[in-house]
Amino acid sequence: MKRLIPLLLTLFPLAAGAFPEQAGNAAFWKAMDWDHPATTPVWQDRNWVNYIGVPAPGETRQRIQDVRLADVDLLAILARSGTSSRQPDQLQLLTQAADRRRDQCPALTRWAKSRFGAPAATSDAGYTLNAESGKGMVQSDLSYQWDIGTTRLTLLCQTREIPTQPGKPLVESFSRLTFGSLAATPELKPLVSASCTRNEHAAGASEPGKSLDRMGFVIDENKRLIRRPDKVPLKASDVRIDRDSVSFSLERDTASNDYRLDRNTGLLTGTLRLAGIPMIRISGHCQLKPLTGAASP
Repeated sequence: MKRLIPLLLTLFPLAAGAFPEQAGNAAFWKAMDWDHPATTPVWQDRNWVNYIGVPAPGETRQRIQDVRLADVDLLAILARSGTSSRQPDQLQLLTQAADRRRDQCPALTRWAKSRFGAPAATSDAGYTLNAESGKGMVQSDLSYQWDIGTTRLTLLCQTREIPTQPGKPLVESFSRLTFGSLAATPELKPLVSASCTRNEHAAGASEPGKSLDRMGFVIDENKRLIRRPDKVPLKASDVRIDRDSVSFSLERDTASNDYRLDRNTGLLTGTLRLAGIPMIRISGHCQLKPLTGAASP
């Protein structure tokens, strides 16, 4: 009998199943002690194994296991959210690479809503590229946030449909659920639409400038992107977005337009440079409008 015990423990590990059961337990996450996550049933589940691969930039994966939630196969990861943390302080659930030809976002969203209620915040950054050609790419980019006691849960869903033949687009999909500390996890921000007047002035001149066409763009604080009004990402460099200001640079050949927006006053300033030399000063004012809500998957 003693010889059978180690074998039985191998076949039926202690605490097996604790993680899948607790993942949808609102009471568990509401009272989660994020200062000591290693003492919780999820972190102590016996199915975790050491991760030996190369983590993504800014992320340290330490333990992984395969799980199934909402009839979706997922890779569960215990990760460190930053270099300041020595122990895993974040739980991530990612769709498996072999299953990314199907959009799993609807199933995961229904699962989260059925257990945690309506999301506290949503964001829709989806767009269609080259729609006028009839061969455009459709990019779905949905984000959801639930605040559950001490825990913040976020769901990111990205699906790309690329036409290959009539009625049969190539689908590439990725979804990620992240459980983290409410205090340490960034809040999901709405996209903000900016519609701006512009006037140009010769560098160093003080007289009234020439009126230019209005400029429109979308501020994506979550992904640190500047987008076109149709939400297609712009090829902007030196993007900086915070609560009070936005700055970015648009470059073409040897010319660059450097813009700065004061989010409190709406004041827009900019400089046109040729080969690095300031040539024209830009001034204007922007009307800012949050783009709230996300389409239901």
